[in-house]
Amino acid sequence: MQSMTLSLAQTVEPSVEPSGTPGTHKTHVLVVDDDRAIRDLLQFALELEGYEVVTLCDGRQVVETLAQWDEPSIALMDLMMPLVDGWEACRRLAARDDLARHTVIVMSAATLPGDEYPERASTLLCKPFDLTRALDLVGQVAAGTLTAGASPATAPFATVH
Repeated sequence: MQSMTLSLAQTVEPSVEPSGTPGTHKTHVLVVDDDRAIRDLLQFALELEGYEVVTLCDGRQVVETLAQWDEPSIALMDLMMPLVDGWEACRRLAARDDLARHTVIVMSAATLPGDEYPERASTLLCKPFDLTRALDLVGQVAAGTLTAGASPATAPFATVH
């Protein structure tokens, strides 16, 4: 089993403005990763930023969880997980046109230039990742300002058919 070291020494300060505007729903973020340290770190940091966060340890309940949220939301999902991996979860999401309002950011340490990525994935967050960069990426998606490949943490994807 591969282990990843995350530095918790990095200071995470909340944004001046939390996600969402007064009187509206906060943006939901679904964090899906089999590594508990990554789930906990992202949950803690995203909640400090004002996001509503739900975590899952594999892709079995991704579709059901996102289907519960009427507002557009963001899923940060690892590709390599036991049981139902990120690839299969993205295939299941792609089969549901009613869930197209949700943005999927895939996370993976096992990526190479030219790799193909799941059809439903909009952006890649390479592991290990800088927490500030990850928060910026989520913020860009929430604000609707993300352009694929615009950040060093992202890469444009090939479409998988």
